Amino acid sequence: MRLHAVMKKGLMSAAGVITAVSMIGMPAFAEDTGAFIENGSTAAYEAVKGGTVEADNHLNMRADANVPNVTFTYSIANGTAQTGETDGDLPVYAGSDKAVTNGMMPALVDAGPDASESDKSNKASFAVGQSTQNSENGKYADSSLTVDFSKVEFKEPGVYRYVLTQEPTKGVRGIEDDQDATRVLDVYVENATDKKAEASSQLTIAGYILSNTNDTDPVKEDGSSQEETKTNGWQNTYNTVNLTIKSTVSGNQASRDRYFRYTVTISGAAAGTKYDVDLSNADSETKTNGFSQARHTNPSSITAGKSSTAEAVPVKAKGQREVRAFAAGALLPIDDQVLVADAGGSSANSSDAEGTVTQDFWLRHGQSITIKGLPKTATYSVTEDKDDLDQNGYTASLTDKKGDTLNGDGSGSPAVVMDSSTKVADGAVTEDTALTIDNHKEGAVPTGILIDYAPYIVGIVLAAAAVVVLTVRKKRQ
Repeated sequence: MRLHAVMKKGLMSAAGVITAVSMIGMPAFAEDTGAFIENGSTAAYEAVKGGTVEADNHLNMRADANVPNVTFTYSIANGTAQTGETDGDLPVYAGSDKAVTNGMMPALVDAGPDASESDKSNKASFAVGQSTQNSENGKYADSSLTVDFSKVEFKEPGVYRYVLTQEPTKGVRGIEDDQDATRVLDVYVENATDKKAEASSQLTIAGYILSNTNDTDPVKEDGSSQEETKTNGWQNTYNTVNLTIKSTVSGNQASRDRYFRYTVTISGAAAGTKYDVDLSNADSETKTNGFSQARHTNPSSITAGKSSTAEAVPVKAKGQREVRAFAAGALLPIDDQVLVADAGGSSANSSDAEGTVTQDFWLRHGQSITIKGLPKTATYSVTEDKDDLDQNGYTASLTDKKGDTLNGDGSGSPAVVMDSSTKVADGAVTEDTALTIDNHKEGAVPTGILIDYAPYIVGIVLAAAAVVVLTVRKKRQ
């Protein structure tokens, strides 16, 4: 039987119960400890098999982030046995104790659509589902871990304790695991209550309780020990940041029609995860104008991974423009990573390393793009084509930066001239960051009378010379 608790407002409360039957309060157990007495004879219990229950995995995130390609892993083990000698405490069995069960451990199985019998084991891993729901603080993705007791036979009434553990998440930045990795799962087995069942010495599963209690905490007869520690599962968080790149031009010779190419490299992202790009302040396709005749596209999303969507070639082919991928933090391009795209066509996109993506964006003066939902502590670099800037007389400067520190300097002003690779890079972006990169081109306009009045001056000089010549001749005569 699959039961799934609903999380109100997208945030899991501590008051969740996983049950196989509807319960009010905690089950009470009969005083009998081994068998029913019928007509003066002892009848052994008929073992009862368990069912299936689910524990939730909630991944909370910002509303503008996409679900990352992340896998969570869980394991199950027997809990700690307790005698229940203290008044008001029930005895607790250590899970699949062979003395009171058939010794079989419950199996963990991915509750996703691809789950099968072969997936079942005492350890299970599964990726978080891609569907999301809105919550007060953003949104969340929800997946379920199924615990299958169908092969476990319980032979005595009592509380059977198991411990579920969420293993530390590895390989994806920005994931903050639930602070408490373990959950206690107690299975309540009791005597069947109807007369016919008593006659046949049957047991029944009264319920399953998942809680945040410690493995060694007692179980009270009145149910008070777990009433406030019940839970639906685990609460994990995906911490993300946004990166904005804005382009400006300055100087009396700078063209506001020109589209500048910015090559953005993101490293430390989750491979296979899509990141949306806000183009509301940019052109999805560049326009032809007095300066820019070629057409380029800006993508609405980028995906981190290993495979490249552009062909890798050793040299630039005729009719194509060269794009080089930069490693985050490096000052020089990686020479063996040369990517091409048709001239005037779509920007090249490379995802040639685990969790890395390189993408071109084309921006005019005042335009900007925002890459949303990057995992916290990912790294980035923004590079311009220095040769192209030099040939056209432009100098690139970082004029404003808000958010994370840049190379140890988070002031954002005064203007910082970009390095020899015309590149801005950050070791680990930890909050929303906005960059404004200015391309400056200035030309001095020559002025003065040598240009404006030269013809008149020449005429005056010639007239003066003529006067002198005539005067000299007149004196001689």
